[in-house]
Amino acid sequence: MNRRFKMNLSSRSITETINQLKQLSSDVEKARKEVVKALVVRTGELIQENYNKTTEKPFNEDYVVKTIISEDGLSGSALAEGDSVLYAEFGTGEIGARGQKHPERGKFPLNDFNSGAMVSKLINKNGEHYWFYDGKYTQGIPAGLQVYNALQTINNEKLKIARNVVRDVIW
Repeated sequence: MNRRFKMNLSSRSITETINQLKQLSSDVEKARKEVVKALVVRTGELIQENYNKTTEKPFNEDYVVKTIISEDGLSGSALAEGDSVLYAEFGTGEIGARGQKHPERGKFPLNDFNSGAMVSKLINKNGEHYWFYDGKYTQGIPAGLQVYNALQTINNEKLKIARNVVRDVIW
């Protein structure tokens, strides 16, 4: 459905068309803000869904997903905060180094074997780092990619979301 404006060459018709264009401009601005909000909210939902699938403790408990919209409504963020979010996202230890690696890992100043401040000094007979966590032997966890996967999904969904929002607001 398209908005169409018909205008005659009369003062009244021109004034009506100008008013309709002003309303359209206002609707476009509202749609911009609604698109930002919809994308940020959906990204937050996706991050939450990905954390819900995480089975390793404390990575499935020690986080908070937040969505933030700027005061003017034209930008926003979705993020995870918590003591263990870097470990969950990027993986840890030998398993994190050998397993599914985070595609964005090189863009962050993280250690070779974990995303934390230290590498275990314990080394097994195979020359692999390990440590004890919660009373259990571990060589780490693979990258969970909770935020990364949410961003990949939202990149695939963003045009559909934007079209739906614009259609609902403008048409």
